[in-house]
This record gives sequence, C-alpha cells and structure tokens, in this order.
Amino acid sequence: DFDRAEDSAALLVAAKGAHGRWRIEALANGRPGELRTLDVSLTNLTLDEVQLVAGMRDPGFALSSPMSAQMNVTLGRDNRLAAASGRFAAGSGLFKLDDKDHEEAHIDQIEGTFEWNAGSRRFDLNRTVVRAGETRFAIAGSVTPPPAGEAAWQINGRVVERSIYGVERPS
Repeated sequence: DFDRAEDSAALLVAAKGAHGRWRIEALANGRPGELRTLDVSLTNLTLDEVQLVAGMRDPGFALSSPMSAQMNVTLGRDNRLAAASGRFAAGSGLFKLDDKDHEEAHIDQIEGTFEWNAGSRRFDLNRTVVRAGETRFAIAGSVTPPPAGEAAWQINGRVVERSIYGVERPS
C-alpha cells in the first residue's frame, strides 16, 4: 500500500518470509527545505531480508533470528541527519561470527535501544540485553558510520551491569 498527501507519504509492505509474515511500515512527513520526519517499523524480518532491502554487504556475522525494529528519524533543513532514535529486538535463533574459530551460538532474545549522537556522528547503543539459556548480560556502546569514501564501520561496546554466564553447551 502507498498513500501520498501534500506533505506526507505512507508505505506498507508485507509478505511471507522465513519466519512467517513480515511487515514494513513507513510514514514520511515534511517538505524539502523544512524539518522532515520518517517513522519506520520493521516486524519479523531476517538479517538476510534486511540486507537485501538495504543493499548491505556481509556484516561479518550470521543471525537466523526474526528481527523487529522501530525508528524515528529527523532530517534538518540542510538534509543532514538531525535526530534518530529507536528500539530493536531479535528473537530465538542462531548467531555466528564469520571466524573459523567461532562456534555457532543459540540466542533466545536481544532487546535494545539506540539514538543518534549528532555531535559525535555516531549511533549510541543504550542498554541492550542478550539472553541465551541461563546466560544474561547487558551491553552498551556505539556504532560509527564510516567517513565519506571509506567502508569500515566502527563498533565499540562494553558490559554495563552484572552478568550471568550459563554453560556453553548444555547437555
């Protein structure tokens, strides 16, 4: 579905995917030369589906979990990112780094929030909780897009509260 008004547009796309029905909703408001907003909601997508839609290359890991996210983005009059925030979640699935020495790990759930830090030109990841069996830990950090003309993103993180680490391979 696509609905367009004088200074807004709404888009709804849904289809059957690897984890059942997925859905993308977007609402854009504003006019060129003014503040503009974009609200996006993604429901039940896989990492492969997100990469396909976004035209992303290999992120260096695989994740089979169904993912959902909500984002609110504001572009300034100069077309630069003025503000962005949102939340994300991944359900039960497998996680594996693209490293021959890394074993595939099952996760039960990941939930977190983020916001754009305009002064540092990075996304700050707020408390993000990872649950996997008896394991539970929370991390925070940042994701910095590459400067123009470069390809490498910078990712920094740290554990932010007491953690519980269960057995690696339960019997």
